[in-house]
Amino acid sequence: MKITRSAILIVALSIHLIGQAATSSQITRQGFRASVCNITELTVSYTFDEAYSEPLISSKMKWLAGPNTSPDCLTKLTFIYLKIARPDGSIGYIKLSPEIVSSGQPFGPAATESPVWKNLICDSTAKSARCLTENKAKPIYAQLPRINSFEVVAEASIVQQTTMAAGGRSKRTKSR
Repeated sequence: MKITRSAILIVALSIHLIGQAATSSQITRQGFRASVCNITELTVSYTFDEAYSEPLISSKMKWLAGPNTSPDCLTKLTFIYLKIARPDGSIGYIKLSPEIVSSGQPFGPAATESPVWKNLICDSTAKSARCLTENKAKPIYAQLPRINSFEVVAEASIVQQTTMAAGGRSKRTKSR
């Protein structure tokens, strides 16, 4: 009997330290374009949790390239923004940074991140988005509504090619 009570106490203490129970879901979007990539289908799986009063988000994804799109069109500069309805009726976005896999591959490994509260829920997918303060983000995160939409932002990597007149060699440079 003492073992059972001890086990219950350990579980209760763990839940208290970790916070709310984890929330997991999966969402699929079909027939859209992200940057120069035609996407037939993209599925993202995510888990929201909290550890030691900090948000903890795990995500993974898989996708199928559409017509005229290479299987590696999505790069590590691709982000998923889950779209949520905030209590005031406005839209908010939670950024995910899953491991990007080639088209047609199964789910990649889960990427786990712990964003700071003040960057958790923002008003757009732009780098210059305004985000909620910690005091406003925490209660929304604690009771997130069902998420049924997301945006995919694939940042382009520009490749410039220059030819050196003297040697006839080409030089490739990347800029972001």
